[in-house]
Amino acid sequence: MRSGPLLRTPVGMVNRLGGLGGLRMAADEGMMLLAPLTGAALFARFGGAPVAVLDAVTFALAAGAFALLRAREEEPPERTGGRLSDTWEGRGHGTCGGRWR
Repeated sequence: MRSGPLLRTPVGMVNRLGGLGGLRMAADEGMMLLAPLTGAALFARFGGAPVAVLDAVTFALAAGAFALLRAREEEPPERTGGRLSDTWEGRGHGTCGGRWR
């Protein structure tokens, strides 16, 4: 399972992402059905060694593609107080709506 979106999305893009998310999930599910069948067919046709080499090459290509990705990261805001004050400030952001029960 994926961890969800890693980068923040501009507000104007939110309306357009619903369809893209559905398309991505459909492609993921389709590949879960297709990939094992393709792997079994390649293994039956060519044997284990060429399939292992193909797997290593595709892994290296994916690693290279991820190495080329660049993301802008914002610096976290400076802490103004200690941990106790940070905890007290965040009390209203939990599931109990800021009320201690």
